[in-house]
Amino acid sequence: MVEGSSLSVESVLSAIDALYMNPDTSIKEQASKWLCEFQKSSHRAKSEQMVILAKVYNCLASWWDNTGVMVEHDVPIDPLLNTAFAILRNPSTTPESTFDAASQWVLALLYQCKQLSSSNSELLRWLQENIYSLVSVVQECSNSVESALGSIQQQEQLELYKDRCTCLAHIFSSLARTLRPPLVDQPTSPGSGGLGDLRTMECILVVLEIPPPLGSRELASITFHALHSLADDAIRHRSMSAAVSVNQGPLESSVNNSNTSTGVARPIAALIPYFTRVVVALTSYCPSNTSDLESTDELRDFREDVHDLMQDILGLVGAEAIFVELYNYVQKLQMLAMSENVQASAYEVLRESEACLFMLTTVAKRLSPRDPEGHISNLISKLVLPGLTGPCPPALQEVGCMLYMELAHWAACHPRLRRQIVDQLIEIIEKSAGVESQSLQPGQKLAVGAALSALGSLCAVYRATPTSTPNGDVSTHSPCNSDSLRLALIDEHWQDLVNRVAYNLPRLAWVPIHDATHFFAGIGRGLICSVGTGGGGVEFDPRASRQAFPMRVAQICSVSLECLSKVIINFHDK
Repeated sequence: MVEGSSLSVESVLSAIDALYMNPDTSIKEQASKWLCEFQKSSHRAKSEQMVILAKVYNCLASWWDNTGVMVEHDVPIDPLLNTAFAILRNPSTTPESTFDAASQWVLALLYQCKQLSSSNSELLRWLQENIYSLVSVVQECSNSVESALGSIQQQEQLELYKDRCTCLAHIFSSLARTLRPPLVDQPTSPGSGGLGDLRTMECILVVLEIPPPLGSRELASITFHALHSLADDAIRHRSMSAAVSVNQGPLESSVNNSNTSTGVARPIAALIPYFTRVVVALTSYCPSNTSDLESTDELRDFREDVHDLMQDILGLVGAEAIFVELYNYVQKLQMLAMSENVQASAYEVLRESEACLFMLTTVAKRLSPRDPEGHISNLISKLVLPGLTGPCPPALQEVGCMLYMELAHWAACHPRLRRQIVDQLIEIIEKSAGVESQSLQPGQKLAVGAALSALGSLCAVYRATPTSTPNGDVSTHSPCNSDSLRLALIDEHWQDLVNRVAYNLPRLAWVPIHDATHFFAGIGRGLICSVGTGGGGVEFDPRASRQAFPMRVAQICSVSLECLSKVIINFHDK
């Protein structure tokens, strides 16, 4: 760089290049001055300088990401950052390259603010307030796409605003990760202006709650990293707070209780309503469309990510609370389906119900076998069992079977409903026996596989564990102590399991191998348990099971060998 040189893009880029090549950090100051002067000149004619601005912001983003020598005072808010946010607030009139470059620089600044971890950072507070203003931009993008529906420009508008909202979603997610400590340790009411301002959660939710066609799984997935981090930290913070309260004396505990009663809210409690909204929003992205195989593969990947995220959310909010929320949502869908003035089609209601049942599978295992309010029994008896009876979409069958599998321990405690569940699962498998792979409906293969896995899980739970009273004693009135529970699934349904399922497996050569393996593993576990004595609080006489054990093993082994031969033949044919 030479003093007095004319200010131009080339001179600024040369200054930045010199910074990379020369380890002397003193050059940073001069390069910053050059860049500020150049930015002032380009700000006056920014409408004609979008290409130049894109280059400048790309350089800035790279500079902040890689050099590690920048400090907060190197970022003049006026006009450098003001121009960047002016670009972000005008998605329809800004070229894609300039919009992307401005967003990348904001992301680089947020990352550096996170590394500095300074609660007094003026730059971070400025970024925070201005990022909140971008929520309205996302809503305007959604409105613009909806208004363009049916027009010639529909797809063009959708692609334009999808790109812009993707950039904004990354900014919102990065802000949440940067502000994670204050959000978890000391969240404050929306509009408070503190670093723990809960408007940060609203930024995440505005992305998740964008209606289609702009709202998409791809867009929603951008928020998952931030949500994982927030939920993990919140759970850890709650555990530490609980440990501290246990170690506190009576005086300290009374002071903390008085603080709570005078308006100092428990930090984690403030986050729970937002995460509950996250669960409801995620449900809208989970309906299946088995007629579109490409979309189905994408959905399965998305559902796996949702399942992982839900485990963190359940640890924070609680499985019972989430289950009740989803249960109430299913009931609303039922009422909608039965309404005379229904506006949504029956197909749409069915798709939403299937998505909601999938979300329930992510919760179910945390609930088994507890069901104090009877919500699970009502769900199974009034929705799932009737819904899977008769003709029904394979996608709904699959997710219903997945729910049965997750509720295996609960089912063992409810033998009457368990019998109906087992009969339904066997019927799903039996109806598909002998159907050639090329004649299968879309999703039928996975539904039958899920039914096999569900039977395996149900068989593995040989006898139930009774519920306990608050003092830890076994409840004598528990349904788990009834005589009907002593006749486990293996004993009650053995002939059906062998004749209608196991002997039909060679006619189901297309069934997924891991599902068939899960079925046999469950039967094996159940058989081993059947020859034991007592345990689990339920006494029974194992002599009958021990007498039948050799014959049962022989039956299952003969089927297993036949299935293995079929698999080998199919493998060689391929």
